[in-house]
Parts: sequence; C-alpha cells; structure tokens
Amino acid sequence: MAVYAERAPGDAAANTLVNALAYGLALTVVINAVGPLSGCHINPAVTIGLWSAGKIPLNEGVAYMVAQLFGAILAGIVQAALLGVGPSAAGLTLPGPGVGDGHVAIIEAILTFVFVFVLMRSGVSGKGPTGWAGLAPGVALTLAVLVAGPLTGASLNPARTLGPAVVSANWTVHWAYWIGPIAGAVLAANLYQRILPGARTADLGSR
Repeated sequence: MAVYAERAPGDAAANTLVNALAYGLALTVVINAVGPLSGCHINPAVTIGLWSAGKIPLNEGVAYMVAQLFGAILAGIVQAALLGVGPSAAGLTLPGPGVGDGHVAIIEAILTFVFVFVLMRSGVSGKGPTGWAGLAPGVALTLAVLVAGPLTGASLNPARTLGPAVVSANWTVHWAYWIGPIAGAVLAANLYQRILPGARTADLGSR
C-alpha cells in the first residue's frame, strides 16, 4: 500500500479503509480463482511457513518464490511506468511516524502470524467451508490493513514490499518486511501443526 505518512490527516481513515477493502477483496478473489490451479502461492513468507511445517517440498517452495519475486518486480515496473515512482505511486511500505525499525518487524510478525494461522485453518487444513477458502484470509488481511496500515503499511508479504523497493531504489527498513513476516508465518504454520497435527494438506497457500 502507499505511504500513509504522506497523506493528509483528514484523508487517512478513508484511504486506510479503501486500501483494506481493496487488498482483502483482491486476495479473496485470487484465492478462489487460481487456488485450485496453482495453490495461489503469492507470498514468500507463507510459502516458507508451509515448507517449514512440511506442507510442501523444498523444490516446490523455491519455484513458487522465484515466481513470486519475479512477479513482484515486474508489477512494480509496470506500475511505475503507468503512475511514476513517487512514494505513493510506487506503493512503498514504510514505517509511519514514530514507528521504530524493530517495531516494524514485530508488528509485521504479529500480523502475519494471525493471517497464516487463519489461512492454515481455512485453506490448508481442508476443513474450511467448500468454495469459501479465500474468504477468511481476505477478511484477515482487511483487518490487518485497518489495524496496522498507518503503522507499517501492513505488507505481510516480502514480495509485495520488494517490487516497489526495487523500482524506487528505496530500501528503508526493508529487512523488517522480510524478517517479520517470515518469522510470523513459520511460527503460525508450525504451531497449527502441533495443535492439529492430523490436518491434511490442501493445495492452498496464499497472498
């Protein structure tokens, strides 16, 4: 999402809501549209989390991540060509005012933990309602953006942060948007496995 710190205070709440709904609805649609075809792995943190929990083999995880990072950079280039490379146009995820580097990593880890735990239950476990696998993750992402969009940009996805960073050559606190989501995803996936070790593997691991 765009840089919240640069928006006028009166527009911040409306912009956050619009961003939250856009990202959540887009995720829901994409999961239900391509999940049965490819697994809808569009987030390296989720892919690493599922691999660490034994849900996917390493070679499959690497292939997903190569595609994710390539797609993110390509999307960043296309967006920059259409909208320019200013902070808002580039879609950078940056800390809000007064949010420290370490806090970014912690917030992103917490958000991703909740998101992946929901994803494990609703999609990966195969126990979610048939045909609605994308709804719960989409709602979880919407809530994450509403809660933390103004604080960190609510990325939850290293690839989502990488594309704009490459295009704009802005690497501010970039490490936190990798460490936080990956740590949260790995913890959530493995904790879920311990709580419900019999949960079967499905073909969904997304964002």
